Amino acid sequence: MEVAIITVYNTENCGSALQAYALSEYVKELGYNQYFVYRSTLGTPNANWRCYLSCLKNILKFDYGRAKERLYRYKAFHKFQKRFVIKKINKISSNDIIIIGSDTLWNLEDDYFSKQKMFFWASEINCKKKFTYAIAVGNTNVEAFEDDWFKNQLESFDAMSARDKHTYEIIKRIYDEDIEIVCDPTLLYTKEKYRKMYNADVQEKYVLLYYFGELNTQQISQIKLFADERKFKIYSFGRKRNWCDNSISNSPENFLKYFDSAEFVVTNTFHGAVFSTIYEKQFIAFVENSIKAREYLLSIGLNDRIMNINSNNIINKLSSDIDYDIVNYKINNIREKSKKFIKKNIQ
Repeated sequence: MEVAIITVYNTENCGSALQAYALSEYVKELGYNQYFVYRSTLGTPNANWRCYLSCLKNILKFDYGRAKERLYRYKAFHKFQKRFVIKKINKISSNDIIIIGSDTLWNLEDDYFSKQKMFFWASEINCKKKFTYAIAVGNTNVEAFEDDWFKNQLESFDAMSARDKHTYEIIKRIYDEDIEIVCDPTLLYTKEKYRKMYNADVQEKYVLLYYFGELNTQQISQIKLFADERKFKIYSFGRKRNWCDNSISNSPENFLKYFDSAEFVVTNTFHGAVFSTIYEKQFIAFVENSIKAREYLLSIGLNDRIMNINSNNIINKLSSDIDYDIVNYKINNIREKSKKFIKKNIQ
């Protein structure tokens, strides 16, 4: 018997790559051989040809720096994926156990996941057992799941767990069995385990910015003032921003290293918030529109770290200390509960 994991493991997103890694490593710790079920990247932003096309366009514009950065990211994530064992779907044995998750694999508002629902629901696959781990539906509403197809698929699962309350409530409306809320797989790992994956050799003191999209002038001015008052640099992760002192190339190892070495973190992502807490950072999170991020921070008593993009309280909030004795107690409780769920259903 082996454990087959269906998730988004081959992507140039640090959170997705690390959640896949952490779950697979925990299954390995339990003494089971595990593998990821092959997922084609065709039709996704991570298709190989998109990297080459992006590099070519930048070279033709004489933007060699951006071309080099894009190629670095592609190579870094492909190198990270060499840690994984991959098998095609037709290699799943009838004696294998399938875990579906984590991530927003059941987000039906996303065209890709909607079209690939047969794969991400492990439909019509002959296996010993299948269950979800920390599955999430994103912002999808319950009406999208009221089709008989979804109800029939849910009946084929041996156990079910969700990453957030929103997903839990939607599935509970159409699924008669018990559902547990568990932690994101990245939280199965502690900072001590992550530190074995890289060398934290950053000397400067800095504020780490891990932010998708653009910041407004009010956000920028407050962050710059906060850093200037402390004589800290501002490091932008994953993209170049002219108002930042340094830009950090996107890779899972860099992600971990620069979160670990940061003095403060400013983010607007779920995994930005998660790794801020894993590494016990003082941080703020502009995640008002993210159900999963809001619920996570609320569950560990850090909902006061959720900021509005038009807030004028950034400096005060970054300056206020987080009591990580209380936070870590809550994280450890959900971590142990989540590990028990996997152990119970993998046996």
